[in-house]
Amino acid sequence: MACILKDQELITRRIEVAKALNLSLPPMMNDFCQECSQWHAIQIPEEHCDQRFGRPPADVPVKPEGDKYFDRKYCDMCHAYHNRDNLCPGGRQLQDWDKKEI
Repeated sequence: MACILKDQELITRRIEVAKALNLSLPPMMNDFCQECSQWHAIQIPEEHCDQRFGRPPADVPVKPEGDKYFDRKYCDMCHAYHNRDNLCPGGRQLQDWDKKEI
């Protein structure tokens, strides 16, 4: 058994399996070598790998505007944070968690 860095058949087999399964390969793969008892980074040739591996597809829709932050103040009357309209539903009864039985 030879080191996987010297074994060109390993890369060839991975490329063939990926093509058969219609999958894309990353540009760099980590694989454990039984001979060296170490992890090795294997570089896949550019013509066989997808340079956009792990990134979102190019046709992801882009929002015309980013998300906007709205400051929400804590209300002592209803013990909650209000929405943008800042309407308070009124007071509500709170449970005393110190006296609550489990």
